[in-house]
Amino acid sequence: MKLPSFLYKIFRGGVCAVLMLVVAAEFGGGSWVVATAVAAQTTDFDVYDKELDALDSKIQDHLKRAREASFWKQPNSSNESAPAVQSIKAPTSNSNFAATHAKAAPTPQAPIKVAGPSAPASVPAPGPSFAPASGSAPASNPNAGQILNQNYQTMNAIDQNIASRTQVSGTYRTGFGVGHNRNFSGNDSNSDLADRDFHYLFGDRIYDTFDPAIYSQYKLDIYSQITKETSFFAEIVADPWSYVGQTSEIVVPDVDGENFIRIKQKYWGPNNSTVPQTAVRSNGQTSRDRIGYPVLEAHDGKTQAFTASGYSNLLMGAYNVPEQDIDYEFRPLRKIWLDDKRDIWHFRVFGLADQNQVMTSDDPLHLSNEKDYWQHSGWLDEWKPVQRFEANPFLPERSPIFLRGHYDTADAFYAKDSSGNYLTLLRGVAAEANWDNTYLGMMTASRFGLWDEYQDFNNIPGVVRLKHNFTEAWMVGSTYTHRVGLIDNEPDAFNQVTAIDTRYNFNSDDFMYAEVAYSRNSIDRQSSFQYDHEGFAHKVGIVKNTGDLTSGTTRWNGDFTWMDTKFRETLSKYESLRDDEHWSQHISWAAIPPGLEPFKIGTGVDYGRYVTRLNVASSIPDKGVDNLFDIRHVRDSDSSAITDAGNDGDESHIETVIRDETTWKFLPEWTFKNFMRFHILPPTRKGVEPFTSGFNTPGVDTSGFWDPSLESSSYYANSLIEPDLNANRRSFGWGLQYEPRPAWTFQGDFTRTNAIPDFPRGLLNDSFQNSVIRDPETPNIWLDRLQPFLYNQHVFGLPSYDYFSIMKERILYKPTDEVQFTFHAAQNSYRLWGPSDENVNHQGISMDWQFTDTWSMFFDYTHTKVADVAKLLSTNLAVLEFDDHHNIYSRLRYRINSSTFLTMEYGVFGNIFGEGSEALPTSEYETSTFNLPTIDTEHLFRMSLDGEF
Repeated sequence: MKLPSFLYKIFRGGVCAVLMLVVAAEFGGGSWVVATAVAAQTTDFDVYDKELDALDSKIQDHLKRAREASFWKQPNSSNESAPAVQSIKAPTSNSNFAATHAKAAPTPQAPIKVAGPSAPASVPAPGPSFAPASGSAPASNPNAGQILNQNYQTMNAIDQNIASRTQVSGTYRTGFGVGHNRNFSGNDSNSDLADRDFHYLFGDRIYDTFDPAIYSQYKLDIYSQITKETSFFAEIVADPWSYVGQTSEIVVPDVDGENFIRIKQKYWGPNNSTVPQTAVRSNGQTSRDRIGYPVLEAHDGKTQAFTASGYSNLLMGAYNVPEQDIDYEFRPLRKIWLDDKRDIWHFRVFGLADQNQVMTSDDPLHLSNEKDYWQHSGWLDEWKPVQRFEANPFLPERSPIFLRGHYDTADAFYAKDSSGNYLTLLRGVAAEANWDNTYLGMMTASRFGLWDEYQDFNNIPGVVRLKHNFTEAWMVGSTYTHRVGLIDNEPDAFNQVTAIDTRYNFNSDDFMYAEVAYSRNSIDRQSSFQYDHEGFAHKVGIVKNTGDLTSGTTRWNGDFTWMDTKFRETLSKYESLRDDEHWSQHISWAAIPPGLEPFKIGTGVDYGRYVTRLNVASSIPDKGVDNLFDIRHVRDSDSSAITDAGNDGDESHIETVIRDETTWKFLPEWTFKNFMRFHILPPTRKGVEPFTSGFNTPGVDTSGFWDPSLESSSYYANSLIEPDLNANRRSFGWGLQYEPRPAWTFQGDFTRTNAIPDFPRGLLNDSFQNSVIRDPETPNIWLDRLQPFLYNQHVFGLPSYDYFSIMKERILYKPTDEVQFTFHAAQNSYRLWGPSDENVNHQGISMDWQFTDTWSMFFDYTHTKVADVAKLLSTNLAVLEFDDHHNIYSRLRYRINSSTFLTMEYGVFGNIFGEGSEALPTSEYETSTFNLPTIDTEHLFRMSLDGEF
């Protein structure tokens, strides 16, 4: 939406002033970013003011000369000719400039992409141009009407030129809901409830836990092209997540008076409640432990009193925490930056930006911003300094005990809205430059959490990327990353990684690449036991394409990756990418979004591992065949032993994963799928869980060289695991699709596997506190350690795992373009499968109906039969029952215009991928043809009005 020309002065003097006040009030010293932008904008507009003054002076001069010539006397007859007029020509317009800026600036996804339309090649000089028209009479005899009209057009053109530099756009959502156990509400949302986590077993609503997503949101985007090279962008959002608050810090002793904790609670607006936190006891005489703060609704500007106890130490007394006053704050500003883009380089200063601005390095090891698609960036983590605990009186020889400093993910992971946007922001600068054969890019930025003060800096990361093409085929690059953890603005941790990489192109499709990286990590620098370690990582690979379009094409991608146990890159997260995604471990007809496809198969790469991997993608279009084969062999990088993969007793072997998936359209109506996956693990170790995604590293040294917190890398204990058992998992699947007519689609598949799922068995875990380990670098101190473990797992299955079968059916009937019916069902002989995807035991039918151009409706009824895991736990695993559940959901949508929708919902449902329904829009992260967040009908009515301008 263009800003009307008559408002440009109001924008300059009003909106800019408001923005300055908002930022000044919110960030204090941070307002210099906006002040700089506004000053630049105001200076540029002042040039136009001067030109308008000059134009006015010229107009007055013309009128004066007209009066002197008795200009106001009109001709009396047709024989008396009217004097000609000197033409006042409007400045030449730049049509490309106006057209380019007619739309609001899109939010860029790369750190150095212009946050708005590209600047024009040239900007016309401001002000009018006076040129006499051909055949004009002397200037002393102008026509007043023509003069005023021409000058009006000139001033209007100038106004439009100014206004076209600034666009204002935005979106709005107004929502409310009325439902079971809820009164009328306009604010009830919590994205944490949408995760399949401990809430499923221990939450208030257990397996019907979901995010109500009742909220209103108003978003305003302001983009201004200040000059040819300089632009400004700001995003202001008013929604429940804009309201935050904190209490003051207090010291709370336990009931015995022997220990105490420091309490500072956080508040946010989505559900008018405090935020769950985990604190480590600060001091005391008996023990150390973690204490959890519950989620409690705020009343009258105060938190609620509560009693907290330790997670895992029964000797710790309870803490009676009193109610506290909340200091509220409104934070509407989400994004603000200033861009300067020239022919060769581009520079950005951002006072606030989200994680989409993080620079992702393109080196083979992906040293900056490597993460899973659902994860928050490592740039958003905060530095937690070292903590010291008093000696345990029962083990006086094990003292002192420390929890080393580390980068913590809790706040950044939790702070996201109902759309999944992470709300921890960044402040910093980014730049890139492109010469003929050289590229240079850099970024440095510090996190700004929802409950942080703008002037405070917890840690400062940065990255520099340099590439140079020595020849058309040969490139050499270098990457440098750093991160400084701060305590009171003084360095307490320092991580830096230096890497060199190269790539050689044999032709446009085939190439080889290599990289070697060195890291140096130093933590707890302000303590008396600073910890320094260094490590190496390297990767080499080759990509080769063979075949042709007639006989088929094959893309071969082989690589070898090594990471020392002590190698550290704090800007990337490798552990979540090393395993196959759960949705890629069985047959599915869902069309995976292109953005998610690269994450389907795990890399195997993580600290303390080396991986040999081969990926082969083949396509024979004439035969309708596509095949994807992948194998990775993972070993312990700290062991020099290299033997064949398999259960051979070799302790360096971590895992071998072989996966093959074939799709064959052998007739126009028929499509066949074949799936095979082997997960080969070493023989089990006594008491060590052989497989839990993200935690299984039985071949890696767990003596303490890993993450100091040891929570994300140590193994899971399972007391029922005996030594030398076969924990291998194998899956075989076949699927068939038949499309006899455009209106009918039949899909079915069968899987035979012994790969028992992590959900919900993986939720039956905890950790105990009493384990400590001697610091390998400083033997006179002991490190605090949480030992995670799994509760009794015999109900879910133990090695060697039994095989079970999964059958799924799906029928799509689309009699017209406006109506589609879907029958979906699954029969799973592993009856403990949880309702996390399309493999749960269920039968259901959906209807998607676009019954007018403006009205659409979606309806689904699903019957499921699942295990009552909550009852299983409450009876100490003695009673296992399977219950029937019924879920009804409907959604009605009215399209007011192309950008405005009124939506009414009853119940809760997920998404059906790829149907293109207006009534039930698909998610960019949907990976299943069927998704059921709740298995019972939720008697909740919700209404929302969504639009954009």
